[in-house]
Amino acid sequence: MANQIRVFSPDINTGVYEFTPLRAPDATLDSAISHVRYGLGAVRGTGEAAIESIVEEREANGPFKDLFDFCARVDRRQVNRRAIEALMRAGAFDSLYRDSVPKGGNLYDIRSTLLASLARAIEAAEQAEASIHQVSLFEAAGEADRHLPELVREPVWSEKKRLQEEKTSLGLCLTGHMFDAYRDEVAHFIRQPLSKVTEGKDQLIAGIITSARMLTGQRGRMMIATVDDGSAAMEVTLYSEVYEPNRSWLKEDELLIAKVNITPDKFSGGVRVVSEAVMNITGARMRFARNLHVNMHAGIDLKMLRSQINPYLMSNRVRDPKLGPGAPGVPVVPSTDGVKGLSLTAAVTTSSGACLMQFPEELRIYPDDACLYSLNQILASKQVSPTQSNVVQVQYL
Repeated sequence: MANQIRVFSPDINTGVYEFTPLRAPDATLDSAISHVRYGLGAVRGTGEAAIESIVEEREANGPFKDLFDFCARVDRRQVNRRAIEALMRAGAFDSLYRDSVPKGGNLYDIRSTLLASLARAIEAAEQAEASIHQVSLFEAAGEADRHLPELVREPVWSEKKRLQEEKTSLGLCLTGHMFDAYRDEVAHFIRQPLSKVTEGKDQLIAGIITSARMLTGQRGRMMIATVDDGSAAMEVTLYSEVYEPNRSWLKEDELLIAKVNITPDKFSGGVRVVSEAVMNITGARMRFARNLHVNMHAGIDLKMLRSQINPYLMSNRVRDPKLGPGAPGVPVVPSTDGVKGLSLTAAVTTSSGACLMQFPEELRIYPDDACLYSLNQILASKQVSPTQSNVVQVQYL
């Protein structure tokens, strides 16, 4: 931020209802605020009574140890499931699992697992409450011998999914900008950020749709979309002939890639941006990508892999009109430097090196976000090194 004050995610062990100014440990009361803790009360779907109940329990009996401890201790008449889910999406439980973050991971990677585990945690709390006055073998054996429930492990959310969940709970993206999920990729075909765009024709721009309004004019329904790439925001006009064929995906939080004409606006003194054509990220990959990069190891079951990738083949997808005529899908090639094949291949790692494996030409991938995320999950689970990242990458010329 311009003032260098960082806003930390809400936290059930340190946060309170209001936003909290944070100072360095050795700072005086007159010292400038260095950071701010997001207020628990600002999380949508919670409420003052729920937050006060959480803070009172924490102050009376100490910090919460984990999700199961939290559900066992809070008054669930005050803190219902909807409130807990909202706090999870906002990141309020992240710090409870700080010690379990793998090397190269992030605190927020636990959020998908926590949401999947909430039902189990509530059930365990209800069972413990029901038997609180009963003497059992577990109690006789001592607290240390209790069987503690385990988290339901789920794949880490994509960056876009995480930010969308934050926006649902907080009304904003706190741990990043929605454009960050595409920034490195679109840099291959977008030459300048919105903040540096000037007047001219046939310019290619990209940004996340943050808001849109519909108007009806002589040319039919039109959209005025505000797009933002983190450097600036810009209003783009999409007339009926551009808007109507693409209306199914022209929504808030979606990436818009547009060829635009930018001219002076005599009325406002600024510029007028009119789109001549638009694409989403899938269409851009179809148009600009060279191939899909994958890493595999020799122990992979190719028949199983073939069945797993089947739903993502272009031949099994309904042709999307926004991709344009003749869009063939993106071929998949290995991560071996210098290989520029257009057919579906893979770099297979063995104990003595790597080899190139050729797949039939008709096995071409439909490269939407859901496909790439799923392929990455499939292949990452089969890697020798479970911490290997970027198993699947789109490559551009």
